[in-house]
Amino acid sequence: MKNNNFLLYSIIIFSFASIFFSSVAVADVVSPKKQLRAQISIEDVICNYGYVKVIKVTTGNPSCVKPSTAEKLISQGWANPVDPKLIDEAEKIKSPIGNVSKLAVVQVKGSAGIQTPKQPIIGYDFVFEVCALGQKIFVPEVFVKSDSDAQHIELASSIDANTCQTTSTIVKAANPDSITVTLENKGEISQKLSLLESKIADLSQKLEAEKKTLGEQIRIEDSSSEYKAKISEINKKIIQLRQELNDARADSSRFLFVLSATPSKSTTPSKFSFSGIPIEGSKATILKVTEQLTGEGYNVVFEACAGAKAVRAPLTTVKSDIDSKNVILANKISPNSCQLGTGQIKAGDVNSIQVILENTEDFSAKVTDLETQIVKWQADLTDAKRSLTELVKTAQKPADYEERVNNLTSMIVDLRNLINNAKASLQGSLFDFYE
Repeated sequence: MKNNNFLLYSIIIFSFASIFFSSVAVADVVSPKKQLRAQISIEDVICNYGYVKVIKVTTGNPSCVKPSTAEKLISQGWANPVDPKLIDEAEKIKSPIGNVSKLAVVQVKGSAGIQTPKQPIIGYDFVFEVCALGQKIFVPEVFVKSDSDAQHIELASSIDANTCQTTSTIVKAANPDSITVTLENKGEISQKLSLLESKIADLSQKLEAEKKTLGEQIRIEDSSSEYKAKISEINKKIIQLRQELNDARADSSRFLFVLSATPSKSTTPSKFSFSGIPIEGSKATILKVTEQLTGEGYNVVFEACAGAKAVRAPLTTVKSDIDSKNVILANKISPNSCQLGTGQIKAGDVNSIQVILENTEDFSAKVTDLETQIVKWQADLTDAKRSLTELVKTAQKPADYEERVNNLTSMIVDLRNLINNAKASLQGSLFDFYE
């Protein structure tokens, strides 16, 4: 009788969980409302695979619906017309972005690892492997369910194309054979993030090349109009590339803020500024000022340097006696290194032009602390996953096999939660700053 009651209770709980989780957007594509809250434009809102984006006529708000529903809403005048190709594309069967497989299921008892008849089974360590196929999965999420539990699990790190990641979770189940796992990612946002990643790398390379050229040119003593035109043209290219790069990073941060993602990697610091002077503290210094050919203002080339601590969000102000502009540099400034920057400004007196590196120390410290903590937790998580993989795949199981799986799974779950929370805080901070 007790077993029957437990089974009935489990079915009720699972039914409730299934209803709850069925309303939650899957990992790869969050709901249109969440995307709009993250300031993603209506044009850039993406729907999950198999769904079509429609715009309500009366409000202009986007919704994601099945192709058949989209056709009905359009025919009834509820939604604006949609390109028929998009409806056809949504109806096509798409190749999976990855797969997931079960590796091991281990009992979790009241006191982990101690085998006594009086201790009830409180759940199972469910060990599984997630693999990406031909495309990187940026924020892999799986759906684990059993006869008495349902969980959406966001993994703590991306999975590169053609690689796998082993992880685990604790699942309640009356029958361990009922535990299944499904990869939620369909590829849409991962694909968009991959394109943004490539675009950012390409723009960064072009920007560095232009900055290198500018650095070489400003060392030349020349006052000819040709020289001024060349400096002006390079300056314009740098400003345009920097804006495009910041826009691409803002787009990426919007998605990563919603989905949670990995922090950017730091660069190797140098010890001298572009002017060859040893770096002493955080400050901005003007390297060269040239007139614009139109005579309406000046091109200002400057360097912004960090001292012993990194400047995570380099915000500079270019000022004159009649004008003031903020310039957000495209990259963070690593300790004891400098970033080359440019700006255009109007001035009544050229000698009044100055560049100030604004104090973003508190913000930089917060972001740096989060990045450092995430790196540490990621390393701990990698070690725990490696140990778990070796443990479950070994043919000869040790005597304390279940206890060790229990402990490693608990550690993985805790670290995964810490990392995902820290990433959300990090991306939220970066998103707020660049916006």
